[in-house]
Amino acid sequence: MAVQDVPDLWHRRLGHLSRGSMKLLQDGKANGIPSDAITKTDCITCLKGKQCRLPFPKSTTKRSKEVLELVHSDICGPMQVASVG
Repeated sequence: MAVQDVPDLWHRRLGHLSRGSMKLLQDGKANGIPSDAITKTDCITCLKGKQCRLPFPKSTTKRSKEVLELVHSDICGPMQVASVG
């Protein structure tokens, strides 16, 4: 295993701990944590987990005024689904 992989390995093993929490563990709060266990790079999994979407707008700008003015449909043709029996 390469030396650069050690911090990432510890980060993943400890459940994607933050740098601050890993620093506390390294400062004597836990035994066996090597001095090079704190990762210097950002974890892609942690970054993706913190992403969020913008909320949906509270109202739309155009609403239908008459029946059947706006029709939604799903046009997915015959499905070949394997089933038991």
